[in-house]
Parts: sequence; structure tokens; C-alpha cells
Amino acid sequence: MCKFTQKIKVMKNYQYFSLFIIIVTVFLSRLVPHMPNFTATSAAILFTGVCFGKWRYFLSIITIYFIADIIINKYLYPYNQYHFSSILFIYLPFFLNFVISKFLYREHKISSLDIVKLSLISSLTFFIISNFGVWISDTLYTKNLSGLALCYWSAIPFFTYEFIATLFFSIVFFWICKFIQH
Repeated sequence: MCKFTQKIKVMKNYQYFSLFIIIVTVFLSRLVPHMPNFTATSAAILFTGVCFGKWRYFLSIITIYFIADIIINKYLYPYNQYHFSSILFIYLPFFLNFVISKFLYREHKISSLDIVKLSLISSLTFFIISNFGVWISDTLYTKNLSGLALCYWSAIPFFTYEFIATLFFSIVFFWICKFIQH
């Protein structure tokens, strides 16, 4: 086997191993008790966008997230009123964040500051879109500007957890990636 073929094989194994670690982390971070919005999902999507950039990796993350959602809402918290109409407002920010990370960092080179920026952009995107979905689909808030403002104001603690989790898991994923490569 030539060195080039051997290098390609090692890279494929590295990608599959990284993806396996990420999928397990996303799945467990959704199922174990945690602070609201403190999961590895957004970080996993950013990482796969930057490092792999292929839709199949994004789809594998979303699929495992969806399976965890089904387990949570059917078995762990069956009394929870999960509205499938709000799925769009949860999954759309994930899609947008993958596209942003994929096209913003085509060279697969990312600095520590870039990780912070991407984590902030990702968290803001998720915050704006998901809470708009809460405002539209929930009866808790009035359907006017003050109801929308109250919805966003009430969600600020969730944004904080989302940002900290995305930053933390992004650092971990990129560190693991560098460690595996060396």
C-alpha cells in the first residue's frame, strides 16, 4: 500500500472516530439531566461544518438529536407537551449554523477567537429563531410586540446556558480533533 493511500485511510478512520465521539456526546448530553439548553448539539454542528463540511455528517447529528427528542418526549417526560409544529424553529437554526460554519471556514482553519465568534453566532441564531417559535406556538405570550419582547426577555437565561455549552463543547471537540490528528 502506498503512503498516499495509507494517509487517506487514516484520515477516514479519524473522521469516523471523531464523528462517533461527537454523536455519543450529543446523545448523552441530551438524555442526562442538565441545565436548560446545555447540550453539545450546536457545538457538534459547528465542528462538523468546519472540519468535515459534508451534509451526511450534519444529518447524522440531526438524526441522533431527533432520536433523543423522541426518547425524551415519549419515555422520559411523556407529560411534556411537545409540539411538532415547533420543530422547524428548533432545527432551522441548526441548519443555518451548519451552513455558516461550513462556508465561513472552508479552509478548515479555525483560531480560538473564531471558535468564540462561531459559538456566539450559533447561540444568537438559535436564541432568535427558537424563541420566535415559542412566541408563535405558545399561548403564554400575547401575540403582539410586547409579548414577543417578553418572550425574548424571559429566555435570556437559556441563551446564557446555550452559549456556555456551545463554547465549552466546541473547545472540547476542536481540542480532541487536534489531539487525534497528532
